[in-house]
Amino acid sequence: MASDSADVSSPATWRDRINLFQDPLRTEPGPLRQPLVVPLPPDLLAIPPGSPRQQQTASGLLPIAWPCATRDAAGSPGSPQQALRLLQDAQADPRDRAAPSPLLSLPTAIHLTLCHNPQVRASWSAVAQQAAQLGQARGAYLPQLSAGMARQRSRVGYSGVSVPAQTTMATRQHAIVSWRLWDFGARSARVDAAQAQLQAALRSQDATARQVLGEVLQAYGEVQTAHARLATQRSLLPLTERGVQTAERRKAGGAGSANDLLQATAALARTHLELSRSQGEFDKAHARLTYLIGLPPGTAYRTEAAEPLPGQGSPTASDDPHRLLARSLDEWLAQASQNHPAILAARAQWQAAQASLKAVQSEGLPTLDFNLAQYRNGRPEVTLTDSRSHENVVGLTLNIPLFDGFAHTYKVRAAQALVEQKAIELQATEQQALQDIVQLHAEARAALNNLQAARNLFAVSSDAAASSQRQYEMGAADIVQLNQSLGNLQQAQMELARGHTDWNKARLRLWLQETSAQALE
Repeated sequence: MASDSADVSSPATWRDRINLFQDPLRTEPGPLRQPLVVPLPPDLLAIPPGSPRQQQTASGLLPIAWPCATRDAAGSPGSPQQALRLLQDAQADPRDRAAPSPLLSLPTAIHLTLCHNPQVRASWSAVAQQAAQLGQARGAYLPQLSAGMARQRSRVGYSGVSVPAQTTMATRQHAIVSWRLWDFGARSARVDAAQAQLQAALRSQDATARQVLGEVLQAYGEVQTAHARLATQRSLLPLTERGVQTAERRKAGGAGSANDLLQATAALARTHLELSRSQGEFDKAHARLTYLIGLPPGTAYRTEAAEPLPGQGSPTASDDPHRLLARSLDEWLAQASQNHPAILAARAQWQAAQASLKAVQSEGLPTLDFNLAQYRNGRPEVTLTDSRSHENVVGLTLNIPLFDGFAHTYKVRAAQALVEQKAIELQATEQQALQDIVQLHAEARAALNNLQAARNLFAVSSDAAASSQRQYEMGAADIVQLNQSLGNLQQAQMELARGHTDWNKARLRLWLQETSAQALE
């Protein structure tokens, strides 16, 4: 389509076309002209094509520039289709390429999120908007130049007399230069406020990227959990069908009762019901993940299994390869208070409010302007005539505000209230961020312990279910024991999948905390 190849950065007005400099006042920050850089753990990172491999940081993170995550690419209307092509190109294994649907690994999901998520893409525009606001504030230091020209043709005719008609041509030209020389710090305060807002937008972009990555980790884990539950129900279906067949044979042979057959049939019906529910939960989780990573709605893909090889034993270094939980909670809190992007964004908003208050207070002080003008054949507000005149004006204008109906007083009060509001919001953001760290640290420890318990439970439940199945076939166990063992196995499989995804989510969210610190260093 033509819209897919449109250049969103092309000039749209005549001012842009005659302007040789897209950013003459140098207000765009470096990150706005460069690809997004997000440090991530190497074991969960798909290196994007064209991105040079970087050295790991001291904490094990790998900072990677994402060439597809740029300001120009963010405005492309064909982003969902581009995300689909990226997913298809990410199939390195020939078996995945031959599969009916592509495999969406977690590194690929992270790649798609940073490049094609709508919220991440919108954050680029927010930064560009604040950079433009900074340019407007800096432009107030420069002189203002305007010019104009008017040309008029008038014809006067007389009826009833022999006087010929008179035609008059008149032209008027003017050029005006105005330059504010002094304003007691109002312009400087506006520049400071705009710079603080720009920093807030940059920090907000970092916070948005981390928040969206957290949502993707949550959604990916939910898809894995739902798929594991669906696979569990599908694996239990042959067992329950086998139980019904065994109950029918035992009843036909006189060794079983009708109650046993009804119990086995009820277990089969429950399995079908849980299978239907699991399918619905999987479809819902799949749709949410599709939206978050920027794929077209309805795209079919597969995700990695929650835990392909469940093991036993105590938590090992492979569970926490970078020893995130070895760091104390105080270390995590100290890092968050200094580098958390949400806190930095709120602090920048508070600083911007303080600068805006200073600018409002300066509005009530005198201003000094320099004026230079030249008029030919009259001024713009005067009726154009055929007279010839030439006027030059040079002057200084001192404006001293005396009384404005207390409007300035209330503007100052409003600005003061805004400063108080931003200070309270900063405190609330700090408390919320630190509370999230405390909760996340506790969840990570609990998730790792729960994963180990789920592994042990699954191993025991698997052995118990196999033993009950053999005993029932030999007549040494009844249908109640068999159904109970199968139900325990089903619950153990779901707990194992949930434990693995919960630990992955907690571990990766801890990585995101480390990512924020490294990205801002």
